Formats: sequence, structure tokens, C-alpha cells
Amino acid sequence: MIYPFRNECCGGYVTLSKKELAQKKADTILASAMEMGAEELITACPLCMYNLDANTVQIDEGTEKRSQSGKRQSFLQKLYDDLAKR
Repeated sequence: MIYPFRNECCGGYVTLSKKELAQKKADTILASAMEMGAEELITACPLCMYNLDANTVQIDEGTEKRSQSGKRQSFLQKLYDDLAKR
């Protein structure tokens, strides 16, 4: 699926020093994917995997809360799962 922020850096490398920046970048990527109808995000970068899992915020009825909605997995896990089904 093609969505506007699919190639943007998630900011995982600055999670420890600039957590708010990393959260904002991860939220932007996740919102972009969800707006285009993505049901799952797959990444080859372990920093992206961590950042998308740990730092995304979902706006729910005007309040911010940590979100684990939307399936996320690494490219290698997806490849393994698909090959194991054969």
C-alpha cells in the first residue's frame, strides 16, 4: 500500500533524548497509514518497530492514550510466518 509517510524516518534513533519528537514522527506515520486504510505495518528496521510500538499515541474522544491498535511486525517475522504456512 502506498501512503504519504511510508518512507519517512520514524525518529526511533532519538527516542531516548527527544521522546516527544519520536512520538510525533511515529504518530504522523501511523495516522498516514491508517487514513489510507492500512491494517498492518511491516518494517525491516528494529528501531521503527520499537518506536511504533512504544511511542504512538491514539487520540480517543479528546484524550491521549497509548495505543497498541493496528498490527505491527518486523519484515523478518512476516516472512517467517508466511513461509511457515506453506
